[in-house]
Amino acid sequence: PPDTPPVQEPHGYAFHMFTPESEDATHYFFGSSGSFAADEAWRAKLIREAQNRIFLEEDSPMIEAVADPMAGADFWSLRFVEEVADSYVVRKDVALPLATSVDRGVMASVHAGGGYGYAATGDTSAAGIRDALQRARDWALVTARHAITDSRALPRPVPRGSYASPVATIGTLSRSEWFELLLAESRSASIDPRIVDWEASADVVNATHRLVTSGGGDVVQRHRYLMPSMSVTAHEGGETVVRTLNGYRGICQQGGEEILARFGFVGSARRIAEEALELLAAPACPSGVM
Repeated sequence: PPDTPPVQEPHGYAFHMFTPESEDATHYFFGSSGSFAADEAWRAKLIREAQNRIFLEEDSPMIEAVADPMAGADFWSLRFVEEVADSYVVRKDVALPLATSVDRGVMASVHAGGGYGYAATGDTSAAGIRDALQRARDWALVTARHAITDSRALPRPVPRGSYASPVATIGTLSRSEWFELLLAESRSASIDPRIVDWEASADVVNATHRLVTSGGGDVVQRHRYLMPSMSVTAHEGGETVVRTLNGYRGICQQGGEEILARFGFVGSARRIAEEALELLAAPACPSGVM
């Protein structure tokens, strides 16, 4: 921000250069440099990919989209959301197919002519965002005469900030290593013929939320969620019991693989299986009037 001292990372430099072309167009150049060891090529690659994603896949489409359709609008905001998830499941010593998903979309909010309009889209290209903004503006103008509060009197926030999940160990497990870990746990659960079903699983979710406003507001939140789960089912003589690790899908925290150690995930399958057998052998709860 203006009038604040620059922030400079040790051994690294970043530049952002703007070259105006006309009243409505500006060229933007960005880049960075750093001092890395020979075996740290992955770090430069990670920074390059992150910069390209932020500037070319997030910033650029939104800037291009709002250039024309927001003429005459009093205020607008765009909320970008992207969630990338990997789901690993091993059931009864069989690795199920990896399930991956990407959930991406943008919500547009516009104040125009005293009204408010909203629209959303899963098309995050410049054309898709432009269409959402136009639809939101049209709704604002159509409903303005019915608005209880004139949107022109409302505050126009300019929030700025960033947040990232605290991750002590990120990227330490590859996809194959995840399946190997879950297979090892699964194999340790089948300790008795009365154990009829068991499952070890983990969901890894990386989510990006970004809010930009017409006044220059820009808030970015990057979350990483880890959801490990374990369940064992025991059956005998018409009785069935199910034991889990902290409940079914009962663990969901921000962070990296350190969450596994925090909840004692490794080695939990056998312990849960033993608990299921103990519960199966326990006497039934008394009934009647006491």
